[in-house]
Amino acid sequence: MSKFRIVWIWTSPFLVPNDMSIHAEKYFVASQMAIMLGNKSVDYTLKTMMDGFEEERKTKPKIEEFDLIQEILDFSVSVNEEILDRLKQCNFNDGTKSSLACEAVFQRLRTTIKSIHYHIKFGFYFEAFALIRFFMEQLAYAYTASLVSGNEIANFMSPTKSITVLKKFIPRVGLLYGELSKFSHLDTSKISKCLVINEGENRIIQQSILFSLEVSKYYLELLEYQNYIFEFCFRAYLTDFKYIKANNEKWKFLSGNDFDLRQKKYINRIKALLRNYLVK
Repeated sequence: MSKFRIVWIWTSPFLVPNDMSIHAEKYFVASQMAIMLGNKSVDYTLKTMMDGFEEERKTKPKIEEFDLIQEILDFSVSVNEEILDRLKQCNFNDGTKSSLACEAVFQRLRTTIKSIHYHIKFGFYFEAFALIRFFMEQLAYAYTASLVSGNEIANFMSPTKSITVLKKFIPRVGLLYGELSKFSHLDTSKISKCLVINEGENRIIQQSILFSLEVSKYYLELLEYQNYIFEFCFRAYLTDFKYIKANNEKWKFLSGNDFDLRQKKYINRIKALLRNYLVK
């Protein structure tokens, strides 16, 4: 999903390929506008409403918020491609249900991650948080599944119970799971996110780049935990460790790697942009 970008036509977002040319984009926009105008002809729309479109697109400055979201999603793709490449290198000759369960989770996460990217790109707030919480539950399930010895499926825990066990490995996940649960529900404490009342003028917010920025901050945190949990789940099969290290029968989280530096950079940029909006 991160290989696509959004083109806004009035208040409607459309996904288009990243490499779509400005000339092709012009005709695409014209075709959609023709439909929105009551099935006017595309030629009519091009002649009356699209004059100067290509020149404006070439000179229009980039929007930092959208560029940052794109960078983060591209970063997420590279992180997960690395995980899948490392997964392919694991030799599961033992064939235990534990290792198969862990492998299934990390293969299945591809679908969840694509869905998360879609909702972040479109600025959907509650839906994106619900999917990120689901992402976390799958990671927790994989973690506890990796602790099961032998082939006793009955010993596997539910995803929600797995969160409690995962807290012993990553203490922050308990608080984070509570935050994700709160953010994924529309109630009186969150209604202001989508309902704005200003001097008697009511406005409903369905989508927002601010939503995308806020959600992305939490998503980046989960990407970090995904690295830790991946290496822990496949600790018996990996020959190199980038994110965790055994230390007196306990695991230590490693910092200063490329992921760590880029993640901190993105989070700091998100915080700066959100502060700018608060000032405005």
